[in-house]
Amino acid sequence: MVRPFTYLLLCSLLLITGVASHAQTGERYDFVPGEKVLFEDDFHTDNVSGFPSHWNISPCIEPQFRNTRGEWTIQKEEDDYVLRSGTTFMHISPVLRPFPKDSFTVEFDCVYEDPAACAELYFTPSDQSVPCKEVGFHVLSWGKMNVFYPDGTLKYSADNSGDFNYKDWHHFGLSYCNGTIKCYLDGHIALKIPDCGFVPAGLSIGCIAPVRFSHFTMTIIDKTNAVNDLLTKNKFITHAIHFSPGRSVIRPESMGVIWELVTFLEENPSINLRIDGHTDGDGNSTANMTLSEARAEEVKRHLIDRGISESRLTTKGFGPTKPIRPNTTLENKAQNRRVEFMRL
Repeated sequence: MVRPFTYLLLCSLLLITGVASHAQTGERYDFVPGEKVLFEDDFHTDNVSGFPSHWNISPCIEPQFRNTRGEWTIQKEEDDYVLRSGTTFMHISPVLRPFPKDSFTVEFDCVYEDPAACAELYFTPSDQSVPCKEVGFHVLSWGKMNVFYPDGTLKYSADNSGDFNYKDWHHFGLSYCNGTIKCYLDGHIALKIPDCGFVPAGLSIGCIAPVRFSHFTMTIIDKTNAVNDLLTKNKFITHAIHFSPGRSVIRPESMGVIWELVTFLEENPSINLRIDGHTDGDGNSTANMTLSEARAEEVKRHLIDRGISESRLTTKGFGPTKPIRPNTTLENKAQNRRVEFMRL
C-alpha cells in the first residue's frame, strides 16, 4: 500500500513532472450496477460506537497497525448510520466469498472531515509474486482521483475538482469488466482505464485523515439480465435504481439504468410498461406499501421528464408482499428492494 508520506511525495512529483491526466470524458453517465447483490452494508444492524460486524481487518495490513481497529466505528447521524475511520494506516475488507472474477461493480458514499482527507479503495491483484501488493484508488477531498499501482507508481490521475465540496456527501462508483475499469463520481464518468493489467482478487477501504462511509454495495454484473428482457421475457427486474432510505427520492447514481430504459422505449414505441415497486420486509407493512407506490411513481416521473409519454406508463406498489429472497440477510433484503417493469 502507499503510505501517507509516500503519497504526499508522489503528489508533489505529479505537480512537477505532469503525469498524464485522465479527466472527465464527456460521455453520458452509464453506470449500471449488477443485478446480483454480492455484498451490501448500510450499517443499520451494527452497534453504535462498535466495529462494523460485516467487515474484517484487511489481511494486507502490517501487524503493528492492527491495534488501530478501534478507529473504525459506527455512528448514527439523524436517520442514517455511517462508518467512520480516523486512522490512516489500517484498511478493512467486506466479508464476502468468493471474490467475483470477471465483472462487478462497487459503490459507496463518503464525506470528508478535513480538507486534506482522502477516501481509498484498494484491490489486491490475483497474480503477484509478493503477497498483499495493492492497487489503490484514492479520491481526494477536492475531487481529484489518483490510482497507484503495487510498485508505488502513480499510474492514472483525473482532475474532477470543479465545485467539489469536501463537506458534502459524495457518491463513488467503480465497474470492472474483464480488465476495463470505469470510475464514477457524483453522476459523471471520472476516470476510464481500458486495460488495467490486473485481475482483482480482494478489496478493502481506507482513508487518509477522517472519512465517513455509507451505503457500501458490491454487485456482480450479469449481462443476460438486461432491459431487452422486456422483449424476450416481458419483464425486467432491476436493483440499479436506488432511493434515499425510507423515501421515494431517486439517487443520482440510478441515472444509468434510467437512460437505458428511455433508449429502449424510444426504440420500441409500441411497448407500454407497468412499473412495480417492491420493498424488503423491514418496518411497517402499510408504510412499505405506500413507499413502494411512491417509488414506482417517481420512476415514472423520471421517464416522462426524459420524453416518454405518460400514456405508455402505469404504476403499482407491492410493498413487501412479493419477496424473491427470505428477508434474513442484508444481501437478501437488497434483492427484495427492487423495481420491476412489466410489458403490457
